[in-house]
Amino acid sequence: MRFLLAISFLTLVFVYDEYWPRTDSAAYAVLWTVGAGLLTAGIFIGVYELAFSLGSGELTRAVALLVTTVLQYGSAILYSRAQ
Repeated sequence: MRFLLAISFLTLVFVYDEYWPRTDSAAYAVLWTVGAGLLTAGIFIGVYELAFSLGSGELTRAVALLVTTVLQYGSAILYSRAQ
């Protein structure tokens, strides 16, 4: 599980690089990174626990990674369109 959580944090870096604006201050970038990291961990662990309670197996980890990645990209795209 730790490996896939690390992969979801790596996805966070790519999402930030692709979609988030570069004109913001350094303090905003740090705040966004910490907040997004905590949110990513919470989503991943929450989806993992929910999927594990519904049916245990290796598939639960993949589902957690997929849902987390989709939510990361989806929220970044919505944010960039709102700007």
